[in-house]
Amino acid sequence: MDSAALLTLYDSLGGATWTSTNWKSGANLQDWSGVTLTNDRVTGLDLSSNNLVGKFPTISSGLDLLADLNVSSNELNAIGDLSNLTSLATIDISDNRLQFGSIEPVVAQVPATVYGPQKAVLSRIRVLEEIGNVYTVDRTVTGSANAYSWTKNGTSIAETGASFDITISNFSADGNYVASVTSTAIPGLTLTTTPVELRVSSLERDSVSLIAIYDSLNGSSSTVSDWKSLPIDQWSEVTITNSRVTNIDLTSQGLSGSIPSDILDIRSLVTADFSDNDIVGLTDLSGSLPNLTSFDVTGNKLTFEDLEANAGVAALDYSTQQLIGVASSEVVPVGTAYTLGVIVGGTSNTYEWTLANDLDTAVVSSLTTSEVVIDSLSYETMGTYTLQVTSSLVPGLTLESEEMQVLASADLEFKALDLGNEPFVAGDGYAIKVVIGEEFDTIQTVRGAGNGFAFNDLILGDYLIAVSPDNLLEFLPTYFESTDLWTEADTLELRIDLSDTLRMARIPGVTTGPNAISGDVTRDDGESEGRINARRKVKRAGCSVRRFVPKGRTGQDDEEGTYELYAYVQSDDEGRFEFKDLEDGTYRFNIEYPGIPMDPDSYVEFTLGEGGLEDEVLILEVTITDDGIVVEKIERLGFYRKYFKDLNVYPNPADSYVKITYSKLMSETVKVRLIDLEGNVVSEQLIEKGYDKELQLDVSGISGGIYLLNFIDTSEGSDKITSFKVYVKH
Repeated sequence: MDSAALLTLYDSLGGATWTSTNWKSGANLQDWSGVTLTNDRVTGLDLSSNNLVGKFPTISSGLDLLADLNVSSNELNAIGDLSNLTSLATIDISDNRLQFGSIEPVVAQVPATVYGPQKAVLSRIRVLEEIGNVYTVDRTVTGSANAYSWTKNGTSIAETGASFDITISNFSADGNYVASVTSTAIPGLTLTTTPVELRVSSLERDSVSLIAIYDSLNGSSSTVSDWKSLPIDQWSEVTITNSRVTNIDLTSQGLSGSIPSDILDIRSLVTADFSDNDIVGLTDLSGSLPNLTSFDVTGNKLTFEDLEANAGVAALDYSTQQLIGVASSEVVPVGTAYTLGVIVGGTSNTYEWTLANDLDTAVVSSLTTSEVVIDSLSYETMGTYTLQVTSSLVPGLTLESEEMQVLASADLEFKALDLGNEPFVAGDGYAIKVVIGEEFDTIQTVRGAGNGFAFNDLILGDYLIAVSPDNLLEFLPTYFESTDLWTEADTLELRIDLSDTLRMARIPGVTTGPNAISGDVTRDDGESEGRINARRKVKRAGCSVRRFVPKGRTGQDDEEGTYELYAYVQSDDEGRFEFKDLEDGTYRFNIEYPGIPMDPDSYVEFTLGEGGLEDEVLILEVTITDDGIVVEKIERLGFYRKYFKDLNVYPNPADSYVKITYSKLMSETVKVRLIDLEGNVVSEQLIEKGYDKELQLDVSGISGGIYLLNFIDTSEGSDKITSFKVYVKH
């Protein structure tokens, strides 16, 4: 019977929200929190400070041996009949919200009752009245021998009854009315009521309410005019019509905090704009402000707990809010348990998480709460999470979160071997992230030490691993497993801690030919507007030439063969490179820039020594763009001098026309072609033979950007004589 009586208390007093309880957990009665047993009967019960809420019920059976009861420091507002608790010797009911009518019978039954102090009693009343009305202030407290005294705004007034009437003739009636109540039946205890907040509708009330709003929204730290030192008619953000505030414009003022209930006292309010601030709370507007046509709170930090009660307010616009949560980024070891989430208020929320990583960007259908719990972080579950929240009670609003990134890392150890299979450490190791369709990114650089290269806490992903020696005396910069070309490198998929081996690629031998190739390498960031000449020199770019080696007899059409590495250099700090002593032959030129391929339609294959020319000097200009590496032949001097003397192209950049001037041209078969970087011929024109000639090429009708101006001898199979890079900028 005792346990049944205790469960009655549990159900009556909100047991599910008690701060300490195990009464419905299946535990034995002797182990129930707050319960003292003597010979299997309940003799003591301590439920103090346990969030008991409501009326302590009448116990009709059980607990008849309960001697000591403590329910202090809770939220009890009444106590039922305790007469069946016949063994009560002590009871503590202090620090609740009990009126004298509840306390008197308890004291009568248990004279040693502890009953004081009590928290404020009765419910708060807020009322807005018009001038000319009569309002009854009533704070009647239960009890048999009560006496009342009153204060208004903290100052004593001459009222002594439980209620009194106020004739409202002007704003002076406005104020907070509080009663203090004593009882001769319960000595030593004074009960204080919550206030009756009487608001008198008037311009004075509008002003007071706006000051309360100003304070609640931290107006002193905003760009709002100084309302506290100026009269209301000088507040630039407020419109007054017929001695009443009708419009408030506080958009983009740097406000924060909550819009309080004081807004409801501005009865003539028609429009209010609080948009684009940092407001986090909104009072319930429903059923108030009869003239309201527009109340804008877009662009703030409101969530559904603020808006559920207001969703039916037709004038309210809440359609967009700032991102929720806090942006974060963290790298943790692979396999780590990880939790992330966003606290979003509301009672009918629906959650949708999106994960963006190297694999995909997609909604994660298994995640349907405000929290993501990852038992073991992996390549598949790491990435950037974002949350979208909707509410069936607040139509038209989707809350979106800040980005929350969590990445997994692992340790990667690489051993580089020289030609004798001994560890090679005289250089730097590079972990280069593979990103399809983009320039690859060097994520980590380490120095060789011990037996190899250790990449610690490297973010999981697909990588090219490279080792660059300190000099080019013996080895080339080498990609895993053993190549100088990123396009031929093996991709390492880092998913867990790994170790592997790389074999260094050998530098080509000494060359002894008569030819030379030189040039420069620049990076074009692709900005065609305003910074058309914004290019940067690329230093330490790996430049190589591969020489064609035929498989069978030479001199045959379509002869088969392979291109073998012949020479390798790196560009200097000015982006310049030079190959010397090259033999006659056909070559393929390459620049190493991981992620950006060579443009096969540009000048990447050529023949040196063609036609028996001596001292051939080939000058190349290499431009690295987002789409590819473009190689242009600037001069092949022996060939070029057969055609032109003093050839000039200007202005560059050009707007309407490109001028071409030359002091001599002795061929009748030379054309100039303007070609875009995709290889499309934009325009073509025959060039006049003769001396001191000038030609204007119209570029006014083409898009701004980079173009190639190729000079072609049509009688020689369209072989290029020379090329210029032209910038068109309108």
